[in-house]
Amino acid sequence: RGKRGEKLVMRVNRYLFAFISFFLAIHWGYAELTVSLKPEEASRFIYEPFTLLLNAGADTKTPEIPSGIGYSVIGIRKEIDSDTFRIEIIPEEAGILTLPPFRVTAGEETTQTPPLRLSVAAPRPAKEMTLSAAFNSTNLTVDQPVSLTITWASDVPFTCYEELQLNLSLFHDARWEIYPLDPAVPEENRIGVPVNAQRIIARNSKPEAPFELSFSYQLIPRHEGIYPSDIRLSCARLDHEKTTPYPSYFDNHFFNHPSADDRFERIYLSQPLPTLTVQALPEAGRTVRYSGIVGSGSAVATIEPANTVVGQPMLLTVTLNDLTFSDHILNLPEATLEDIGSEFLITHEPMRTTSEGASKSFIYIVRPLRSGLDTLPALTLDLFDPDQKTYRTIRTEPLPITIAPDGKQTIYQPIRNHDPKIPRNGIRNNRKESSQKMNAYEVIEFVAQSGWVFWLLPPLLYLLIFRPWLRHRDRCRIDPAYTRARHALRRFHRTVRHDEEAAWKIYLANRLDLHAEAITFETIEKQLSYLDPKLKQAIRSQFERENTEHYAPPGTPPKKAVPVRKLVRQIEKATRSVLLALCLTAVFDSDASPAETRFDRAMEIRTEKPDEAKPLFTEAALEFEAEKAFFNAGNSWFFAGENGRALANYRAAEIRRPFNKQVSESIAFIRTQRSDVFQTSGSFLTKRSNVWKHFCRQSPVLRFGVVTLMYLIGWAAFLTARFLGKTIPRKAWIIYGAHALVIAFSLLWSFFQPSEGVVIQSTEARLGPGYAYEQAYDNILHEATEFQWLDARDGWVRARLPDDSEAWLREPACVKIR
Repeated sequence: RGKRGEKLVMRVNRYLFAFISFFLAIHWGYAELTVSLKPEEASRFIYEPFTLLLNAGADTKTPEIPSGIGYSVIGIRKEIDSDTFRIEIIPEEAGILTLPPFRVTAGEETTQTPPLRLSVAAPRPAKEMTLSAAFNSTNLTVDQPVSLTITWASDVPFTCYEELQLNLSLFHDARWEIYPLDPAVPEENRIGVPVNAQRIIARNSKPEAPFELSFSYQLIPRHEGIYPSDIRLSCARLDHEKTTPYPSYFDNHFFNHPSADDRFERIYLSQPLPTLTVQALPEAGRTVRYSGIVGSGSAVATIEPANTVVGQPMLLTVTLNDLTFSDHILNLPEATLEDIGSEFLITHEPMRTTSEGASKSFIYIVRPLRSGLDTLPALTLDLFDPDQKTYRTIRTEPLPITIAPDGKQTIYQPIRNHDPKIPRNGIRNNRKESSQKMNAYEVIEFVAQSGWVFWLLPPLLYLLIFRPWLRHRDRCRIDPAYTRARHALRRFHRTVRHDEEAAWKIYLANRLDLHAEAITFETIEKQLSYLDPKLKQAIRSQFERENTEHYAPPGTPPKKAVPVRKLVRQIEKATRSVLLALCLTAVFDSDASPAETRFDRAMEIRTEKPDEAKPLFTEAALEFEAEKAFFNAGNSWFFAGENGRALANYRAAEIRRPFNKQVSESIAFIRTQRSDVFQTSGSFLTKRSNVWKHFCRQSPVLRFGVVTLMYLIGWAAFLTARFLGKTIPRKAWIIYGAHALVIAFSLLWSFFQPSEGVVIQSTEARLGPGYAYEQAYDNILHEATEFQWLDARDGWVRARLPDDSEAWLREPACVKIR
């Protein structure tokens, strides 16, 4: 019993230990796999991506989370050196977003996340603020200044607002000139406000509720019309007031973005502006002295020094007073400056201009050309009175001066400017190449397209013609009998056209060393013994026929051959219609195309009707691209205001015409107009690498054509040397072949080079293919920015920018250079 009892106790203990171990293993396994899911942003809004943070174990696999009702999962990625997963979600409905549980797996263990309910808000109309705008006049004429004052009042302190966006639709109209006005208040009452993506200084004069700030503009209309407009405001309102130890003009909260921990809501406000009516200036009464001033004004002139010698410079100051606005007046009319007469020399551009309130001064340099002058004539200019609807003339008073001789010199001879003219860069005219001419590029392209012919033709000609001729020449030098036989054959060919029988006799005589007239069939019968009997009989008959003709009775008519003139006349008559068709081909050929017609029409109306010209430029550009006239397409896109598309077409033209000066100047001009600047390396190796990459981006057809031409030139040099009996040094062949191999290697290298692209419209650069990824740069990329096209995925392009950084750009905002 003792032994049985011990065995039973040991068996029970063994089962109990196994059960406890299994229970502890299950318990510990589930205890190790713990997950937590929480949002990273405190506030979430419809159609704006937000992030969920999933904390799990180190061995956790990337979970699969499907999109659901009211939301879309756009990305799941694990942070480096962390156990946290970032889940990017875009909400599609406002309200409560419910994320159901999903499975999380780590090794052999699995658990589920708890259900998550999140609130998603939508932007709401702002009730705690008001916007108001006031024009000092709504009925205007062209060039008449109008002031605009915008007032923003709020019941909530302005420090509760961030990510402010103010937009006035009128400011996007190119027919208006916009001049922001300084509020003229102390620094502590000034604050910057983002208006149409520009920082405008506003006056913040009310530190207590209701809070209020205002800013003003002067607007100058340049075209008549009716202009409705509105003002829109959107911002993020925080649920608390942010304070900093710095003044508002130094730490401007309007430009800040809420952090992930801030709770806020998006609000917006829209307010229509009064409609402005602008009338055209009347043509009646308008002269070349019209100054561009609409309203009141007066003019005063002063000169220093008033007493001087001939040829010495004097400073003429013309001041316009009582103006409504002065910053838009840049210079006086040329006709006004010409009023001083031919006895004075005046600079047509002011040396300096100054503005102060309602006055503006222009300072010019005047030189008297002769002595004895005592008066500087009055200057006159015109302005338009909008109340009377008429032009009014204002003038300065004549100024007394004293001009004495300079020693014995009483007449000043101005020194002419002999500096060489420096041409300016810009977009030049379209290229119109005739279809009857071929330039060097077209010749190279033709050689490349028929490359297989040019590569096979030289060796075939060498084997079939040149090599037999060389062998014949060498044999003639060492074998006199062969030379004599070839000489006899040439003489035979020269005479056979006129007298076949005589030619045969001369040939046989040369070969047999006999006299031609003494040859009979019997003299050559032995040499013809190897011939067929029928052929020998034909030769005998030929000799007998000739003897019969020579010794026939007198009066026997000879056989007549067809006259050569008659044969030539028949050939000319048969080909007359063909020649006429070939002549008419050049008459009916025309280089004009619909795209050129549209482009010329758009250029005619571009200055007067730019709105009608732009669609014509666009249509012409698309047609030029279809015709592969990329340079002309680039010109059309440039005048249409699309610098990015223009640069892409110029680059495509440069690939096909790499040494065209007109193309390279256009590319350089567009690059000076773009906004984005990148930091690039200026090392020697980088410059040499860029040169090699630029060469490899040239047209493969041109490079293959160049290799083919070098191949043909090599054959020509080889055959010429053989013809002259010379040899080309081996070093020359090695150097020449090395250059050809470099070009051939560049063709192979081109297959491993990424394509290039150009930004054609302003776009954001992201760190990944989607809006859920952070921005790669603080600012957006503007058009005409060039990059390397590495990859495309889901409507996004992976781009390598000039500073060797990589970013993802929206594919519709880019175009690939082909």
